[in-house]
Amino acid sequence: MRWLAVLGFALLAASTSRAAAAQNCAAMWQGAFSGALACEPYTPSTAADGATFYVETGGSASDDVKKAVLDIAADAFVAAKAVYSQWGALAPVVFIAVKDNHPSYNANTAAIWGLAIVDKRRPGEACPVVLYPAMGDAADGQRVRQLVAHELWHCFQFDNLRAQLNGDPPPGVQQYWTDITMWWAEGSADYFANLVFPAANLERNGQTRFDFKKPLHLQSGAGAYGVSLFFQSMGNTNSPEAVVAFLKALPANGNQDAQRAALAAYGGLNTDFHIFAKEVLNNELMDSDGKPVAIDFTGDQRQTELDEGTTRIAMDMKPFVIRPYVFKLEKGRLYTFPGLGKLAFDEHMKASYRFENVWYEANSDLKIDTRCEGMPVSDVLLLFTRTDDSAGGETAGQTPAEMDVKAETSECPCDAMEAVPACYAGNWLLDNNAIALAMADTQAKMKFDGLSGAIRAQIGAGGKLTLRLADWTLLWKRANENDSDTLKSLKLVFSGEFEGFMGKAKSGKMCFIPTADRTKLFYEAMVSYWGMSDEMGAALTNPMSEPMTATEADFNCVGDEIFYSFPVNGKTFQGRLTREP
Repeated sequence: MRWLAVLGFALLAASTSRAAAAQNCAAMWQGAFSGALACEPYTPSTAADGATFYVETGGSASDDVKKAVLDIAADAFVAAKAVYSQWGALAPVVFIAVKDNHPSYNANTAAIWGLAIVDKRRPGEACPVVLYPAMGDAADGQRVRQLVAHELWHCFQFDNLRAQLNGDPPPGVQQYWTDITMWWAEGSADYFANLVFPAANLERNGQTRFDFKKPLHLQSGAGAYGVSLFFQSMGNTNSPEAVVAFLKALPANGNQDAQRAALAAYGGLNTDFHIFAKEVLNNELMDSDGKPVAIDFTGDQRQTELDEGTTRIAMDMKPFVIRPYVFKLEKGRLYTFPGLGKLAFDEHMKASYRFENVWYEANSDLKIDTRCEGMPVSDVLLLFTRTDDSAGGETAGQTPAEMDVKAETSECPCDAMEAVPACYAGNWLLDNNAIALAMADTQAKMKFDGLSGAIRAQIGAGGKLTLRLADWTLLWKRANENDSDTLKSLKLVFSGEFEGFMGKAKSGKMCFIPTADRTKLFYEAMVSYWGMSDEMGAALTNPMSEPMTATEADFNCVGDEIFYSFPVNGKTFQGRLTREP
């Protein structure tokens, strides 16, 4: 079977050729053409070292048209070889401009403009690329060149990835082009041809045919070309070299199960696929020309309206398939999404959520509070992707993924908050240890000893508060030096982000409600009777939130400073924020 290209070429000005004796081009390749194919050599206007050019004699197309087509091919060959040679050798190529269009040509539908006939190619032979006169009807010469580059990548595959393409055929049998390899053979050809001619965007036709309901390794037909979307994302995130390394790691024998097993075993591919899924859902995938790829997501999407109480969500996710879950939220409720962190720590599973059009990694539990005036009420999109080696579903050995989501209707705990005054909006630096002192005060046998690192606060005009902790380190020591049953010292290091919502209550004070914690904690404890340190890294759920939740505190914004005080365990702690650029 032959690799088909289904997009058109543009006609360039013809150039002169050197007359030569006709010969049988069909004899150059093993059964590529039926019968004799009378042709003569042609020297294009662009010097293309490593390529040979022939024109089939006779036919309805003029010699000028056929030679102009070869000039286009020469330009494309030079550009493609310069790019592809970074990752392997491109063996000699023979171009032939034939006299008649392909039998399947239809000017009003998907037309066949060019073929790389590698299925009948023998090792050591030049790679035959056949060009049809209909390519001269196209209006965009760059798109023509990108299609030639696409066919040349098939030649590159035969030269550098022959085992992955051919599988393990019986002796003496030339096996090629099966459903097993089509998904990556065509998808990678579109991606790398786009690297050669990034502004032509010929690959867009194939990308719109990607079947989002199928796994990567089961894309076939027109959908196989659409896999260039994934390779584009993978190349952007890592590099084109990483895409080549991935292709070389694919199995050289086996069936579709072998392809899936190779995907599951490839290091880091779960991260790459999850990034790809987020880019697709958020329309953030960038093309090689630096412009966004506008592709509508047409896969399965589950939408759930959460009733009062607990709703169990069964997530029947198949490996390497994008399936988002959308939750409709209402005003006046507290929503709790437990277990996100647990799901996300599965070796072959990743989880993220999108709220107010921003993506967050779901490495901890999530709370969304809509009970107070001014708090955002936006749908939540949860994205789970899995890359384990199963066909999907429990019967195939896949671990079931379930989550209980709780919706609770109650009054605003902060006495009907309003939007924060304009003075508070901006970026701030916490420049003293009030929070550290408050946390230390909850430890009866430890006392505060030192603080380093930083907490930066970002307050939005609508009241959204984000705390960014950069190695914010608390040092505590034993309150009573004679107490031999307690720790000698304790070191806590926080890093990450902590989010919430703040507003002005009826009392005139400010109130804070935490919503999500993506901080990480490292602690080191010196234990007296061990005489050694105990080190451990852990993820916490809202470690600072409970003492602060719904606690009305005094805030006073004066120019570039915010002075505040808040009560903890009957004591008042004072602090200050300094505005940053």
